[in-house]
Amino acid sequence: MLAWEVRPGRLTTLTSFRESGAAQRWRVQREILAAAGALTALGVLPGERVAIVGLNSTRYLALDAAIGLVGAVSVPLYYTSPPAEIDHILSASGARLLLVGAPKILEQLGEIQADLPVVSFCRGLYPQAWGGK
Repeated sequence: MLAWEVRPGRLTTLTSFRESGAAQRWRVQREILAAAGALTALGVLPGERVAIVGLNSTRYLALDAAIGLVGAVSVPLYYTSPPAEIDHILSASGARLLLVGAPKILEQLGEIQADLPVVSFCRGLYPQAWGGK
């Protein structure tokens, strides 16, 4: 199940809790619905663009599906792209939110000039700029 931890400043963190047994069968569906609820709570509206960059994972899948579920438009980014390229795409797309699930990108946030909220879905990683380890 996904949960959102709101931290002061620009970064919000996504965490998850493991389930086992029969409950695991519905885990991804619940994660998609939870992520859709969180996106709505963050103010994402139908037609708005949400950028997402991350490694292949069920978290990425759930978030990408949730973007569509709320009627927003997914702006996928390559986790291998340099910060300048990501910055250009964010600006050109009009994205209002950036979802980050790639530790490398999370560590390079200081090099991205776009002024938009960031939500991390990396497991247990916080960038040095926000007191991370």
